[in-house]
Amino acid sequence: MVRPPPCRGRLVVVLVQPDASDVAAEIDDRVIGAGFGITMAGFVVGVVFIGVTSFASVLERQPELALRRALGARRSEVAVVVIVESAVLGVIGGVLGACFGSSTLLLRAFIGGTSTGFSLAMAALAVGSGLAMGVLGGLGPMIKAVKVEPVRFLRML
Repeated sequence: MVRPPPCRGRLVVVLVQPDASDVAAEIDDRVIGAGFGITMAGFVVGVVFIGVTSFASVLERQPELALRRALGARRSEVAVVVIVESAVLGVIGGVLGACFGSSTLLLRAFIGGTSTGFSLAMAALAVGSGLAMGVLGGLGPMIKAVKVEPVRFLRML
């Protein structure tokens, strides 16, 4: 039997492998953190996209909005029209996102041969997030729409 040489004043380093469950938990935490960051970036992009689309719609429809105001519509009524249109865009995006997400889960389960769960609560969260994106994205265009002066645009007609 061969004995290891004695450690005469030398530093001995012992490397211990981490437990597999600790490594898996750390990987899960990092993936969840990355997923949250990507989700927030998507939320910001969605708000900006809806805002730009709604703003272009308001600019194009300024004569129509001026005519509504000239016929007696209050600023609040014009604001509601713009916000509802933006909210509808957001809800449509949320529904499409929920469909895409559930399809991706099913495809992953089919390819990977594993089972997966689909939650209606998550689908509702996607639609609710879309609604919130629509309302937030429509705030800027709404302010522009309520400032439309009827006299200025009615001269153009």
